Amino acid sequence: MKPHGPAGGGKSAIAQTMAELWQVERKLGGAFFAKWRTGGGSAERLFPTIAYQLALSVPQLRDHLGLAVESEPAIAERALEEQAQVLIRRPLELLGTEKRYVVIIDGLDECDSKPTQCRIIQILSQLVAMEDFPLKFFVCSRPEPHLREVFESTSSHSRFESVSLNRFDASRDILHCLRVRFDDIWRRCAASMPMQATWPSEEDLTTLVNKVSGQFIYAETVLKFVDDEYSHPVERLRLVLGISFTPKHASIFSDIDALYTFILSANPNTDLVIEILAPISYCPVILMIEGIVYRFWTGSCSFPQAASGVPSDLSLR
Repeated sequence: MKPHGPAGGGKSAIAQTMAELWQVERKLGGAFFAKWRTGGGSAERLFPTIAYQLALSVPQLRDHLGLAVESEPAIAERALEEQAQVLIRRPLELLGTEKRYVVIIDGLDECDSKPTQCRIIQILSQLVAMEDFPLKFFVCSRPEPHLREVFESTSSHSRFESVSLNRFDASRDILHCLRVRFDDIWRRCAASMPMQATWPSEEDLTTLVNKVSGQFIYAETVLKFVDDEYSHPVERLRLVLGISFTPKHASIFSDIDALYTFILSANPNTDLVIEILAPISYCPVILMIEGIVYRFWTGSCSFPQAASGVPSDLSLR
């Protein structure tokens, strides 16, 4: 199955949810979340990662996989096609299991170059074309033209079911997510801050859902902004609700741009914000927060202090 949709459409959230469900059902063979890796997904880690996780999920596979690695100790440095054969196909053939497992690959469009992404699809196509192959692949990506083309042109394209997230109205799911997360904020803050028992109101939730326009990334950004540990959540939500947004027919990123513009402009130290963002806008590579501090920061110590609450593995591009 190949769910696809634009950035922020909820692909990773779906992949994570399905991974948790299949894990409980003992159907999860492995999962590769490319976009959470530093600098994007390294394709050379794809099949070794899947093989390792398969060995954890299917203990009977470990001996076969161990022999494969012993016979090919440098397999991690070989071509992707050879990795798939040595680490995935042959051990599973030797195992001969009748049980079926699902392997999740999230962020295929973030795996190295476009030609490499196409090679991965072709390799997966060859694997699923094998008779009684025990793995199914759940591949999430943006609907990039080169990916659509190779999916449709492979000899086993009929074995892939494409699911467009644009066809689904995510409003109900987003509303549920907002309710759960706001309830959590209320439980943590109500004892120490003045908050109404019905916060936020149904009207506020409806307004947020309409502004989100089906984009999970927008909802997540709002929640992180409201849940700032040094601010009052009621005031933060009121600020978000007061932002002027574009009509729904405009770009789906217009509202996100407006939200981030507001968040950045709300910082009282404008000069510091500009000094932090300047190297990011000129740097051609993806930056880690620590990299910004130690490679570019020449000002006072206030930036490292301000960034102390930011996850060290957060990357900016």
